[in-house]
Order: sequence, then structure tokens, then C-alpha cells
Amino acid sequence: MKFIHLTDIHVTEPGASLFGQSPNLTLDRCIDDLNRNHADADLCLITGDLTHNGTVPEYAAARDILDRLKLRKLMLIGNHDQRGPALDGLSELSADEHGFVQQAVPTGAGIFVLMDTKTDDTHSGAYCAARQDWLARVLRDHRDRPVWLFMHHPPFETGMPAMDRIGMNRNDAAAIARLAVGHGNVRHMFFGHFHRPMSGTWNGIPFSSHRSMMLQCALDFETANEVGGIFEEPQYAVVTVTGDMTCIHYHDFDSTAMRQSMGGPEE
Repeated sequence: MKFIHLTDIHVTEPGASLFGQSPNLTLDRCIDDLNRNHADADLCLITGDLTHNGTVPEYAAARDILDRLKLRKLMLIGNHDQRGPALDGLSELSADEHGFVQQAVPTGAGIFVLMDTKTDDTHSGAYCAARQDWLARVLRDHRDRPVWLFMHHPPFETGMPAMDRIGMNRNDAAAIARLAVGHGNVRHMFFGHFHRPMSGTWNGIPFSSHRSMMLQCALDFETANEVGGIFEEPQYAVVTVTGDMTCIHYHDFDSTAMRQSMGGPEE
């Protein structure tokens, strides 16, 4: 199976800019690149911050842009999104019985579990008891299947204090850990929020994320009271799953770096 991971697309109203840039135009170029080079992918998964302000016009703009993507789309919400307008504006989203934007989707690689880590009125993340119960039920129902977790806020601290201050609630993160480890077959966890390429393992579970469609978060292990930005290139990730192997390639699709042949593979 091959799929695309996108995150933090931050669509604005048409013509608006963020930090002197247009996430909409960047997303347009990203979609052009995906349609040109990865039309064979099974789907594209977007891990939140679908819009910047969560307004109805922004979701309409997101719909117009994303409709150009030739791939099947799955998506979830982030801290910049609003559940009501998001559900009304984007048909790929689905709510559970408590109104949280969560769903479990069967795929050729296993069950893709799309989680809602949004907290109202703050940029921090949470995963309350109702959401934990939903996740426990999903994992129980699919105890014999590989599971892939997708969320906006990761359930751990990264060492970047300014961003960790708006990370996941620690108690809720510990609950996610118990459930994920208890399932025994969570293959990978994908997230967004940090606007940085990042990978590693958490409680034995591999994880990854990458840059956004707008301003990126600078790598800063010292500053706690301000999130520093840096104008690095946007990225998407190409994920291939073959048997027991998962391979993730980060692609700076907007890069202007000059290409140069390094010779044939035998040279």
C-alpha cells in the first residue's frame, strides 16, 4: 500500500495570507505535485489544522482546493479547526456518537484510526474519557488487525518547550499509551501540530510527522514563552507499506534546489 501524509494545511479565505505567505497557493502546488507524481497512491491522509481559523468560508476554500486532488482523501481536525463548520464543509469527516470527529477506516494495510485531539478554546490537546472509550472499543473490535493511529497532537513531549506547552494533556496521553500498547499491533503513529520533520519510537511504537503548508516551527530546545517560526520549505510524506516494512520519504516539493546527476548506480 502507498499513501500520502499531509498535515497542517492551514487554508485561509481566498486572497488572505499568513506571515506574508499563502497556504492556499502552497497547497495548490502540493496538489499539482501529488497529481503529477503520486496518482498511484491509495489515499491521502491529512492530520489536522485543515483551516487556520475554522470559519465557514475557509472550509469552502479548503473544499475547492482539495477537490482537485485525484486521490481518495481522509482527514481529521486540529487545534485551529472548529468541529461544526468542519463537519458541514468537508464530507470526508465523520463524528462519533459523542460528536468528536473520529472514525476507523479499513484499508489494505489495516485499520486507520483517525482521532480527535482538539480542546475547545485552547491550542493544547486532550483525549477525554469519552474519546478514550471510543478508542478502546475500536482497538478491541480490531484486536487481530494491524492498526495505524492518526492524530493532530502527539501524546508525548518533544523537548521543544514552547510547542510542548500546547501539546497533549499528560493524563490523557498516558491513557492513549495504555490503550495503544495494550492492543499489541499498532504499526505506526502519524501526527501534525509541530510543523517539523520528526520521527522516533514511543512506547515501542514508531511515529513520524513533517512540515506544514505554511510557516514552520524553528528547532528550539530553549525558548518556552514564544514559538519561533522559520521559512523552511513545506513537505509531504510518501508512505509505503510492504509486509512488515513501513518506509517514509519526506519530500520538499517546493524546493528550488538545483538537481545534479551523481552518475549511474554502478559508478
